[in-house]
Amino acid sequence: MALLSVGFPQTLFPSCFSRLTSSSLQSLNSLSLPKTPFSHLISNPPLTNQRASLSNFPSFSNDAVNDHYHLLHLSVRYGDVDLIKAVHASIFKLTEDIHLGNALIVAYLKLGLVLNAYKVFVGLSCPNVVSYTAMISSFAKFNREREAVETFFCRMRSSGIELNEFSFVAILTVCIRLLDLELGFQLHAIVIKMGFLDNTFVSNALMGLYGKCGCLDTMLQLFDEMPQRDIPSWNTVISSVVKELMYEREFELFHEMRRMDGFGIDHFTISTILVAATEGLAPMVGREIHAHGIKIGLESSLRVNNTLIRFYTKCGTIKHVVALFEKMHVRDVITWTEMITAYMAFGFTDLSLEVFEKMLEMNSISYNAIL
Repeated sequence: MALLSVGFPQTLFPSCFSRLTSSSLQSLNSLSLPKTPFSHLISNPPLTNQRASLSNFPSFSNDAVNDHYHLLHLSVRYGDVDLIKAVHASIFKLTEDIHLGNALIVAYLKLGLVLNAYKVFVGLSCPNVVSYTAMISSFAKFNREREAVETFFCRMRSSGIELNEFSFVAILTVCIRLLDLELGFQLHAIVIKMGFLDNTFVSNALMGLYGKCGCLDTMLQLFDEMPQRDIPSWNTVISSVVKELMYEREFELFHEMRRMDGFGIDHFTISTILVAATEGLAPMVGREIHAHGIKIGLESSLRVNNTLIRFYTKCGTIKHVVALFEKMHVRDVITWTEMITAYMAFGFTDLSLEVFEKMLEMNSISYNAIL
């Protein structure tokens, strides 16, 4: 294993190092990382050799450990790759600490350094549920869902490590991205067996999977049986119902949601219901939603306003559309495209061309709208 010397990085925040002990500063002077290709590490993880070497380093004080946590936080906050590598070099000299190892993994992942995070992971003698969950979540985020399942989830299960609510959400998110209903059914069974079905976050993830895969009845049954719901619970079921064109059922859910004490409604909820009102040609419902959005302070939401322009294009007048557009302080390419579509729909071709010429940014939809 080659030893690379790394000088301590120059930063814009020198005062942050005033907390460090002298022993910690002396230890931040070298970095030891394998130069093995990632594909080789995946197929031949060097678990045995690294596990033996990590345990031979001397222990450091609690102050030194806390300093490392602080520096990891700073490296992520300022996106400082040199700093995190220097901290890694120092941590490598410590007696293995699973919590510090996990913090290093998470810091690398937050900086997008997946290979470095994996090297830390395989160097842990006993990765725990936090270690595996971090790797599963990040591999999914970087579009490596199959590796998340095969390299980490399967190994986690074979190691006898029990899942917690965070690991369930992580692997269910992978299932959603892969549309892997078979694995989702297996996870649902494990969730029930381990008693996590009452956990709102886990149930939301399960509903997200079933909604994405078109299993509406199963999703609605889960929703009805939830002891406690939050905004994502309602948004998941409402958006899934809208996707299946069940507009009346969606309006019923919205009114039920409004009757629930203590429930707020966010821009996603409003936008989704407006889509249903638009496609279902329900002007009264759309105006009710618009009024409610103003009441709860969502009139400045770009997403809501764009959806309202589309609604009034189908279920209102050009005056409604223009009034909305002129009140908007922030506009994007969707806003301008919706205005082109609106003017064309109401027969104002010249105004459509005028809006088109004013656009600073265009996409294929913008061109199609003007044709």
